[in-house]
Amino acid sequence: MRLNKWVTIIIILSFFTSLFATFLATKCDKNIPEECLIEKELPIMPEMYWHYNIIKYVANYGYTPKEVYKDGDAGPKGDLVKEDGMKTAYHSPAYYYIGALVFLVAKKLNLSPIITLQVFASIIMLLTNIVFFLLVKKISKYVIRKKQFIIYSTALFAFLPVHLYISLFIH
Repeated sequence: MRLNKWVTIIIILSFFTSLFATFLATKCDKNIPEECLIEKELPIMPEMYWHYNIIKYVANYGYTPKEVYKDGDAGPKGDLVKEDGMKTAYHSPAYYYIGALVFLVAKKLNLSPIITLQVFASIIMLLTNIVFFLLVKKISKYVIRKKQFIIYSTALFAFLPVHLYISLFIH
C-alpha cells in the first residue's frame, strides 16, 4: 500500500476516534447530551468552564476579557463575575476568536454550542496531525527507511494518549 494511503487511514482513524469519544461522552441517563458531556468532562478537565466562558464572552463582546469565572457557567454571555474563582485568559486570542465564531455559528444553526466546540477541538487535532505528517515527511529525507519512519511517526503522534486526551476538550 502506498505511503499516502497509510497515512490517510491513520489520520482519519485518529479523527474518528476523537469524534466517537465525544459521541460516547454525550450519552448518559440524563438524556440531555450537553449535561452528560459536562458531567463527564468536568472531573477530568476542571478548566472547561473557564475556556467556555471566555469563548462566550468573545462571541458576545468581540474582545477577550480581562478575567472570567473559571469554576462554573458564567451565564449566556460569559460575563457573570464571582468574588472567588476568577482567572485570566492565556491562550492566543486566535483560539478564542475562532472558538467564538464556531460558538455563534452553532447557535445560529440551533446546534449545541458546547458539543460543536468539542467537535471543533477534534478538527484542531485533525489539522495538527496533518501538519505533523507534513513535517515528518520533510525531515524523512535524513532517515534510511523513509516510508516506515513516516508511517510509524504519524501513527505514534496521532494515537498518542495525551494527544487524544487533549483533543476531547474545549481547551
